[in-house]
Amino acid sequence: MLLKKKKIKEIIFFEDLGSNLLCKNFYTKIIEFFCNKNKLIFNTKKINRLTIFESIASYFKYVLITILKFREATFKKLINFLYQKFFIFFSNKLFNKKQIASIGPLFDLAYLKNNFLDTGLNKLLKVPLKKQKEENLIHISKRNFNNLDDIFIWYLKEKNDKNIEFYREIISKAQNYFEQKRIKKIFWGVSPEPLLRNLIEYLKKKKYSINGLQHGGKYFIMNDDLYHKDSDYYLCNNYFSYGFPKTFNKKKYARDIKILNSGCFKSFRYENTFKKIEKLNNDTILYIPIGLSKFLMPVIETSPTTRFFLQKKICKTLDEIRNFKKFVKILPLSYFKNITLNYNQLEANPIYFELHKYKSLKINSHNLISSYKNLKPKIIIMDSLSTPLYELSSSNSEIILFLDKFNQPKKDVLSILKKRFFIVKNIKEMMSCINLISNGKKNKFNDNSFYEKFYKQKKFNLDI
Repeated sequence: MLLKKKKIKEIIFFEDLGSNLLCKNFYTKIIEFFCNKNKLIFNTKKINRLTIFESIASYFKYVLITILKFREATFKKLINFLYQKFFIFFSNKLFNKKQIASIGPLFDLAYLKNNFLDTGLNKLLKVPLKKQKEENLIHISKRNFNNLDDIFIWYLKEKNDKNIEFYREIISKAQNYFEQKRIKKIFWGVSPEPLLRNLIEYLKKKKYSINGLQHGGKYFIMNDDLYHKDSDYYLCNNYFSYGFPKTFNKKKYARDIKILNSGCFKSFRYENTFKKIEKLNNDTILYIPIGLSKFLMPVIETSPTTRFFLQKKICKTLDEIRNFKKFVKILPLSYFKNITLNYNQLEANPIYFELHKYKSLKINSHNLISSYKNLKPKIIIMDSLSTPLYELSSSNSEIILFLDKFNQPKKDVLSILKKRFFIVKNIKEMMSCINLISNGKKNKFNDNSFYEKFYKQKKFNLDI
């Protein structure tokens, strides 16, 4: 055991773990329980406030992030943004058509043309949500618990008691707002955060039409449906999906939910971009590392450590390849030069800290469309199935894909994936595919079956 091997006598918790659902005091009791059970000394320490120098550095980062955001801005994007804002404003004033509301971030809903979504509730709930998150802590019980179940039950009870007034407030505000605006239909564009889920459950019971949207890849096609059932499907009456296979067990995971095959509302952006690219660069490889699951939010897949090792192997192998220009696509605004801009993104992407070791790999930190337009890569590599696979599926690039050992695609989906992508299990197979593609012996970019079935926007109707 590590504790004995390293002769650890004391554990210090810096109170830096926590989320909207489980606050740092919950983890305090968990670690304290572990220490008591293993006869270790347990202490907590608070992280000191920022020094003047650190505060100045933080402000500098904010300015840098703002500047970097304008890299992706174009005149066309600005005109489109202003058009949408003016259109929505005047439509609301002149025609009073906004009888559909949104809760939370829009995500793909933002790509609906001439949308009449009322976003006023988000502004109304902004202050109580912020206040509740800031007051997320609960009183630490001094009693000793017998097991982990007791700690969890204690925490849920304390949390529920603390949240009662908050839920009463947001339910009252939402109901009054909807009655005033005569709204009976509500959309959310991303899995609702925990603090909003009771409100959505309440509105469902009051016969409001709650409509959810798929906001990323892997839904329906993998074997982690249970995860999405709790985070998405059961928080709406109707769910707009990118597409779903025959093997999806609707009776088990979305019994009373209407699943609509709408496709992705922003698919046309990628398709139009790819159509304008006449020729790809045959000597260019783009590697897109897929973010790992976070410590506080485990999912059904290979451990983050195993995936991290795979990412390092891919980088090492690419670094040793000659006669290719090799790029690694990182998330925008993660870091710039040696300046860390977003620690949350780096937590899920520790490979970013390793990239300086691979001298021949160049880093690209633009958004996916900009990166693709600039690089025009003939070969793209992904270490896991995720949203970028959908977004790039209608491109003319050859895509090499590693699949997760513990979260495999459903059988009918796998047969479709194999038509469009080079599916590999290890580095040796990856290199074999690179050789086949570069020598012109095999290609799969012409097959659009995955794109057509699981991403392309279809005809749909919001009046449901």
